[in-house]
Amino acid sequence: MARFSDNVVLITGAGRGIGRAMALRCAQEGAHIVAADIEPMLAESTAAAVGEGVLRFQDMFDITEADWDFILAVNTKGVFFVMQAVAREMVKRHNGKIIKTTSISGQSCPLTGTTLRGLHGDARQ
Repeated sequence: MARFSDNVVLITGAGRGIGRAMALRCAQEGAHIVAADIEPMLAESTAAAVGEGVLRFQDMFDITEADWDFILAVNTKGVFFVMQAVAREMVKRHNGKIIKTTSISGQSCPLTGTTLRGLHGDARQ
Protein backbone atom coordinates (compact mmCIF):
# COMPACT_ATOMS: atom_id res chain seq x y z
CA MET A 1 0.00 0.00 0.00
CA ALA A 2 1.27 3.48 -0.84
CA ARG A 3 2.37 5.61 2.08
CA PHE A 4 0.17 8.59 1.19
CA SER A 5 -2.76 6.72 -0.30
CA ASP A 6 -5.89 8.91 -0.29
CA ASN A 7 -4.08 11.85 1.37
CA VAL A 8 -3.84 15.35 -0.03
CA VAL A 9 -0.36 16.89 0.02
CA LEU A 10 0.00 20.63 -0.53
CA ILE A 11 3.48 21.56 -1.71
CA THR A 12 4.52 25.18 -2.05
CA GLY A 13 7.46 25.89 -4.31
CA ALA A 14 6.41 22.85 -6.34
CA GLY A 15 7.55 24.31 -9.63
CA ARG A 16 11.19 23.31 -9.37
CA GLY A 17 13.94 21.88 -7.21
CA ILE A 18 13.08 20.26 -3.90
CA GLY A 19 9.40 21.18 -4.16
CA ARG A 20 9.00 19.52 -7.55
CA ALA A 21 10.93 16.45 -6.42
CA MET A 22 8.73 16.18 -3.32
CA ALA A 23 5.57 16.50 -5.41
CA LEU A 24 6.71 13.74 -7.78
CA ARG A 25 7.72 11.44 -4.93
CA CYS A 26 4.55 11.98 -2.90
CA ALA A 27 2.48 11.31 -6.01
CA GLN A 28 4.37 8.04 -6.50
CA GLU A 29 3.39 7.20 -2.93
CA GLY A 30 -0.31 7.70 -3.74
CA ALA A 31 -0.89 11.31 -2.67
CA HIS A 32 -3.24 13.72 -4.37
CA ILE A 33 -0.97 16.70 -5.04
CA VAL A 34 -1.81 20.38 -4.78
CA ALA A 35 1.14 22.08 -6.46
CA ALA A 36 1.63 25.75 -5.62
CA ASP A 37 4.35 28.03 -6.85
CA ILE A 38 4.87 31.75 -7.27
CA GLU A 39 5.25 31.00 -10.99
CA PRO A 40 1.91 29.44 -11.98
CA MET A 41 3.23 27.89 -15.20
CA LEU A 42 5.83 25.93 -13.23
CA ALA A 43 3.18 24.73 -10.77
CA GLU A 44 1.00 23.66 -13.70
CA SER A 45 3.94 21.77 -15.18
CA THR A 46 4.45 19.87 -11.93
CA ALA A 47 0.71 19.22 -11.61
CA ALA A 48 0.72 17.82 -15.13
CA ALA A 49 3.73 15.65 -14.33
CA VAL A 50 2.02 14.13 -11.30
CA GLY A 51 -1.46 13.88 -13.12
CA GLU A 52 10.83 26.71 -3.74
CA GLY A 53 10.68 30.02 -1.58
CA VAL A 54 12.22 32.63 -3.74
CA LEU A 55 15.91 33.18 -4.00
CA ARG A 56 17.53 36.28 -5.36
CA PHE A 57 21.27 36.49 -5.78
CA GLN A 58 22.02 40.16 -5.46
CA ASP A 59 24.68 42.18 -3.77
CA MET A 60 23.38 43.47 -0.45
CA PHE A 61 23.78 47.05 -1.66
CA ASP A 62 21.60 46.39 -4.72
CA ILE A 63 18.55 45.00 -2.91
CA THR A 64 15.77 47.54 -2.74
CA GLU A 65 13.12 47.74 -0.08
CA ALA A 66 10.63 46.34 -2.61
CA ASP A 67 12.95 43.35 -3.25
CA TRP A 68 13.27 42.71 0.48
CA ASP A 69 9.51 43.02 1.04
CA PHE A 70 8.92 40.47 -1.74
CA ILE A 71 11.44 38.00 -0.26
CA LEU A 72 9.93 38.32 3.22
CA ALA A 73 6.38 38.06 1.89
CA VAL A 74 7.07 34.79 0.09
CA ASN A 75 9.60 33.07 2.35
CA THR A 76 8.19 34.02 5.73
CA LYS A 77 4.72 35.52 5.64
CA GLY A 78 3.49 33.33 2.81
CA VAL A 79 4.66 30.12 4.45
CA PHE A 80 3.13 31.07 7.80
CA PHE A 81 -0.30 31.90 6.40
CA VAL A 82 -0.43 28.79 4.22
CA MET A 83 0.42 26.69 7.28
CA GLN A 84 -2.19 28.52 9.35
CA ALA A 85 -4.95 27.90 6.80
CA VAL A 86 -4.02 24.26 6.39
CA ALA A 87 -3.69 23.72 10.16
CA ARG A 88 -7.22 25.02 10.72
CA GLU A 89 -8.55 22.31 8.43
CA MET A 90 -6.37 19.70 10.11
CA VAL A 91 -7.77 20.63 13.52
CA LYS A 92 -11.32 20.29 12.18
CA ARG A 93 -10.48 16.84 10.83
CA HIS A 94 -8.33 15.79 13.79
CA ASN A 95 -5.74 14.65 11.28
CA GLY A 96 -2.78 15.93 9.31
CA LYS A 97 0.89 16.85 9.39
CA ILE A 98 2.85 19.86 8.24
CA ILE A 99 6.38 19.23 7.05
CA LYS A 100 8.45 22.30 6.23
CA THR A 101 11.63 22.17 4.24
CA THR A 102 13.95 24.79 2.84
CA SER A 103 16.64 24.57 0.23
CA ILE A 104 20.31 24.79 1.11
CA SER A 105 20.60 27.23 -1.79
CA GLY A 106 19.35 29.87 0.65
CA GLN A 107 22.56 29.44 2.62
CA SER A 108 24.57 30.80 -0.28
CA CYS A 109 22.61 34.05 -0.18
CA PRO A 110 22.85 35.52 3.34
CA LEU A 111 19.92 37.88 2.94
CA THR A 112 17.47 35.30 1.62
CA GLY A 113 18.83 32.70 3.99
CA THR A 114 17.83 34.95 6.88
CA THR A 115 14.16 34.62 6.00
CA LEU A 116 14.43 30.85 5.62
CA ARG A 117 16.26 30.45 8.94
CA GLY A 118 13.49 32.45 10.59
CA LEU A 119 11.07 29.70 9.65
CA HIS A 120 13.37 27.00 10.95
CA GLY A 121 12.88 28.12 14.55
CA ASP A 122 9.12 27.67 14.58
CA ALA A 123 9.45 24.15 13.16
CA ARG A 124 10.68 22.89 16.52
CA GLN A 125 7.64 23.96 18.51
